[in-house]
Amino acid sequence: MKPYHETLLKTAIDADRFSNKTFKNVFFEGPSLCQKTLQASPTIIVSSHRSHMDYILLGVYCSRLGYQNLRFAAGDNLTNMPYLGNRFTALGAFPVYRDRATSRKYIFELCEEVVTMLENDDNVIVFPEGGRSYGGGMMEMKSGLVAANIIAHYRSPQKKHSYIPLAISYEFLPEIKFFNWIEKGRELRKEKGGFFRSLAGNFFYYGADIAAFAKFVLARHVGVNYGNVYIDYAEPFDIDALIDIRTNYDSKAKNDFFAHKAAIKRVSEEIHKHLTRLYRMLPMHVVAYALKNGSAGQNDITAKIPSIISQLKAQDKNCKTLDTLSEKEIVEQGTGQLRHLNAITVKNSTVHILKHDIINYYAQAI
Repeated sequence: MKPYHETLLKTAIDADRFSNKTFKNVFFEGPSLCQKTLQASPTIIVSSHRSHMDYILLGVYCSRLGYQNLRFAAGDNLTNMPYLGNRFTALGAFPVYRDRATSRKYIFELCEEVVTMLENDDNVIVFPEGGRSYGGGMMEMKSGLVAANIIAHYRSPQKKHSYIPLAISYEFLPEIKFFNWIEKGRELRKEKGGFFRSLAGNFFYYGADIAAFAKFVLARHVGVNYGNVYIDYAEPFDIDALIDIRTNYDSKAKNDFFAHKAAIKRVSEEIHKHLTRLYRMLPMHVVAYALKNGSAGQNDITAKIPSIISQLKAQDKNCKTLDTLSEKEIVEQGTGQLRHLNAITVKNSTVHILKHDIINYYAQAI
């Protein structure tokens, strides 16, 4: 057992205590898996990304599922945070530098770093969307870290290399009210404006996460609850079950990353399909989608529910929570959730939008 796994196990009790006071419930649902089988081969755990709490929750629950020696691909805005950055690094986090993400040289180096982790029998948690989704929808897959498992398997074909997909859905996302700060900081950091513009960009970019986390930590002391969290996972799948990486290897390519282009594309497509299907739809998603064109009466929203549910079913979305509710209950719970976020108000049976960015965020999931 490696030091970061020992640290994670020691932290798990405190993490549970924290989660129980901060969230109403954490639901971790998926097929029954054999721990011995999971521990027999290196795995890349691929997850949707919505909050910095993803790291803590995935670390605790994936270790209980049977995965050991977990490493986390974490943005440098997290690993560079005062105090918290060191805590996450001790749990196995390694930095991904956002401002270098467009550099092929950096992506190749980062990919090789993860290959080495897999060769050392670590299991690596990655967020293939490339960061948190600030818009609420599932983003395109970034292939850099996904490719590491394929390269590792090509070099060590005697080992079985797997992926396991997970999706996390929050009822009340801790950072959602600070996403506009982060976006503003990102834009300022991109622009050329000298020291002060860069300083302002860093203030908004890093300050948003610090402010959100501080508010989140203090919430349990003042009785604020962040509702339910849903973590849904699927069966692990092997690279060999999807594509023959040796047949599809391009021997003329300049490096292994480009040589496995076909395999990387096929695996990324499979991951995107899994994450889209696993992400849990909640009443607030449905009500927000019904409100996407503006304020509406509660009866009008209720009338839209059957067609929205049909649309979700046609897309093979995760309607596990919605399936237990009537149309009226979906509207009641959805409006209640959005009111909790101060995103709407209800007057004379009409739902009025107060915060369009929050409505758009939850609507984009559909």
